[in-house]
Amino acid sequence: MKKISILIFAVFSCLLCSAQNEIEVGGRSKKNNGLSANKLVLALEGAGSITTFSDKNEFFNKENTVGFKFGVTGLYRIAPRVEMGLGINLAQYRHSFYSNLSQTRFDQIDQNNYINVKPYIHIVSKSTNSIKPFVSIGLFGGYLVKSKYKSTNSVTLESTSYDATEFYNRINAGVEGGVGLKINLTSNKTVYIKATYELGLTTITRKEDLLPQANNNFLPLKTNALNLYLIYPIFSL
Repeated sequence: MKKISILIFAVFSCLLCSAQNEIEVGGRSKKNNGLSANKLVLALEGAGSITTFSDKNEFFNKENTVGFKFGVTGLYRIAPRVEMGLGINLAQYRHSFYSNLSQTRFDQIDQNNYINVKPYIHIVSKSTNSIKPFVSIGLFGGYLVKSKYKSTNSVTLESTSYDATEFYNRINAGVEGGVGLKINLTSNKTVYIKATYELGLTTITRKEDLLPQANNNFLPLKTNALNLYLIYPIFSL
């Protein structure tokens, strides 16, 4: 965890240095091409996700499942090639697994819904085309709204489900990075498409409340997600 924190700090320091250089260059009209270096955009964002909960338990086989994200995000251009953003969304993470210990397979799914807050930064390429690649890196912090557990007998197809919120910590946090395309539809409207990977750094399960499906073994679960975002502006200054 300490090494990861140092790495994150180093990356953000480099990005902030790059941003400072861009701000200084952006103040010169030749480099800025007549565009305002400060532009605020409010946008809707949605994403389809492939999610799982990472753990090192050998008694369960994991399978990737589909989740989603939907919310709003704000982007503020601090220089021609640097944008800082802050997003808030409803995020669903799902974890599918089954036990190796039973002759009858029980398909089990954990579904956790979070309210996520995400500060991030975009470094956009120098391309003069209407489609510009960019790199995105940021953090996310989430608050667990609700968790649901469901188990299905693969033979009889009988299932049971219940609210599992009490078995999880309320707070989740991690890092997110990826690449994308900034597409200028018109001089006043730009959409973003980006693919990101989320790596959860905090353990979401509670040691004092063992998960029933863990056979009284503590599972130190962490969230992972591969996301494909569409960001569509609804207001700009």
